[in-house]
Amino acid sequence: VIGGTNASPGEFPWQLSQQRQSGSWSHSCGASLLSSTSALSASHCVDGVLPNNIRVIAGLWQQSDTSGTQTANVDSYTMHENYGAGTASYSNDIAILHLATSISLGGNIQAAVLPANNNNDYAGTTCVISGWGRTDGTNNLPDILQKSSIPVITTAQCTAAMVGVGGANIWDNHICVQDPAGNTGACNGDSGGPLNCPDGGTRVVGVTSWVVSSGLGACLPDYPSVYTRVSAYLGWIGDNSR
Repeated sequence: VIGGTNASPGEFPWQLSQQRQSGSWSHSCGASLLSSTSALSASHCVDGVLPNNIRVIAGLWQQSDTSGTQTANVDSYTMHENYGAGTASYSNDIAILHLATSISLGGNIQAAVLPANNNNDYAGTTCVISGWGRTDGTNNLPDILQKSSIPVITTAQCTAAMVGVGGANIWDNHICVQDPAGNTGACNGDSGGPLNCPDGGTRVVGVTSWVVSSGLGACLPDYPSVYTRVSAYLGWIGDNSR
């Protein structure tokens, strides 16, 4: 998260750190806990990665302190069958992680509440993005979970804001947030994690998908951050989680 602040411990009890093994384990993406055995993420976070090289940590606040957390390996995952791999706009960028062991819910570990239906586009709602993604132009990741409050914009506003960005297609099954001041947004490492919106309690209404970055790789928060719209996939999520 660019321009964020430290979250409080347990503030987003469904937030997971999705980690990848390459020699040692390290944070690669976010995810949201759906149940004791399933998590919601982005297809681009798992595309081409062997399941036994993916794990999630629940109840984590600080990457350097795993006390009180639970770790589960991933035994398989389901990517969306129409995921647009290799395209700039990552269509249908959603995936379910199937956990090899159950995570016990309680305290700072809870299942996400999803939207009830696809009737609310959340435009104009100030929501909260969260993640351990990059906080600046370097590849360094924060130790403490970051958050930032950013308004949701309409699909039309998001499309207009992306004019001139090559290959940036916005569809109705995206949901975008944009900071009017251009100071805060998602970045690499936030992918797969939640967009948290107030809606009779907090609901996870988006899965972090992509952002605009400079030629040097720095995320540009003056552009919208783009999320997969969870409410467009409620049937798919129900069919593929356990």
